[in-house]
Amino acid sequence: MQDLRLFGHGTQTHCWRHEAAIKAIAFCPWQDGLIATGGGLGDKCIHFFHIGTSTPLATIVVGAQITSLIWSTTKREIAATFGYSHGYAQTEHPYRIVVFSWPDCRQVGAVAWPGGPRALCAIPYPRGPADAQKGSRTAKEGTIVVASSDETLKFHEVWRDQPKTAISGAVGILGSDVLEGLVGIDKEGDVIR
Repeated sequence: MQDLRLFGHGTQTHCWRHEAAIKAIAFCPWQDGLIATGGGLGDKCIHFFHIGTSTPLATIVVGAQITSLIWSTTKREIAATFGYSHGYAQTEHPYRIVVFSWPDCRQVGAVAWPGGPRALCAIPYPRGPADAQKGSRTAKEGTIVVASSDETLKFHEVWRDQPKTAISGAVGILGSDVLEGLVGIDKEGDVIR
């Protein structure tokens, strides 16, 4: 017989209220006890909490539905993706991906998407190349993959191995520096492949 444990209402250890459905949750990989949550259309905020004490630490008002949160594994930064900014009409928020520094919650980078598609969800690129040295960083580790409401997947390199976050709205023919590098399309500028 399998041991099945049942947990009921009221057994939670923390309960953090938001002004709308919680659309995104991300545990910080480099700071124990730090969690970020993203609220839906009625909330439009990124909230930060300390798990051990249940203390609210900070809130960033972004003016749009948060659909994903992804912490950088190498910088004290978090990326957020956005859906609707008001009602259920096409969004007017100028960005779909924004990177904020932690703990000062300052915007340090953004990606604008022309035409209004929403970012539905995002995940970090799962690995670097097979030949990477332990402890080395690659462009792939700073890339997030975004599912968009225009029925596409978009790859955005939001964290590069540079002192500052280097993201922009400009994309090449394939729409991703990572994909273009894989097929041998070089990009002018400071990127070394």
